[in-house]
Amino acid sequence: MVVSTLGTLAGLVVGSYATYKIQERRLRHTDATQFQEKRIEIYAQFLDSANTAIAQLVKNIDASAHQRRFLLCFETVRLIASEPVRDAANAVHFAFGKISNASTPHAMEELIDQSFHLAVAKFVGETRKELRV
Repeated sequence: MVVSTLGTLAGLVVGSYATYKIQERRLRHTDATQFQEKRIEIYAQFLDSANTAIAQLVKNIDASAHQRRFLLCFETVRLIASEPVRDAANAVHFAFGKISNASTPHAMEELIDQSFHLAVAKFVGETRKELRV
């Protein structure tokens, strides 16, 4: 009687531990998936805000609201991204700054072609590496 009770309790402990570990693994996977989806969303917002703000500058339209959105997205990326993605986001930010300070529309167009597109391509490449897509 005592042996069967001890066997039952041992089985209960082993079964509970196994269930706990399985549930823990599932929760970690769910958290990682949700964080990955959130990062994708933030990175997409960053690129959209950069492109929208640049378009407003090129059209010579007041871009202050779009610039604020770009800066907010940039700071958010810096908080959550890996170092290579952060460095690439810094390059996009630097290119944006040069473009917004360009003296002529022609200079602005040259900077977009020379630095902004390259910085965005680098950001996309580093993001793909980080997200493994």
